[in-house]
Amino acid sequence: RPSLRRVPNAPVAAFDDEFEAKTQEMLSIMYEAKGVGLAAPQVGINEDFFVYNPSDSKNMERVVCNPTITKYSEEIVVDNEGCLSLRSDDCAGQVARSTWIETEYQNELGQKVRRRLKDFEARVFQHEYDHLRGILCYDRFPPEDREAVRENI
Repeated sequence: RPSLRRVPNAPVAAFDDEFEAKTQEMLSIMYEAKGVGLAAPQVGINEDFFVYNPSDSKNMERVVCNPTITKYSEEIVVDNEGCLSLRSDDCAGQVARSTWIETEYQNELGQKVRRRLKDFEARVFQHEYDHLRGILCYDRFPPEDREAVRENI
């Protein structure tokens, strides 16, 4: 999928009704696929944003635009990750991620947000952030996990 590797993505500049419709559509696709995050490049939109929800509560929905991760913890946790772009049932592997991160981004209204995320939410954010940089979780798998899923990609 070339759109997953095409970088850089265009910054989000217009936080209007059209943009809101895009983010709502992406949240719908994410929920329908039983995912917890979805980056714009995964649906063929080469713009610098993603949506995610690390919980079962709609209150935790996030729209993240033009993000940066300003700090990564030195502590790393390795856990199993899949991806909607890789048919995650068949293509999961071990990925090392920082246990917490500090982030800066704009929300769906264009307001600047600074947050420190930890645990599962930090993992989801790092996964989606990678998509905006053309990196798939597969790229972070150890060699034995890459080999095990190669035929399913």
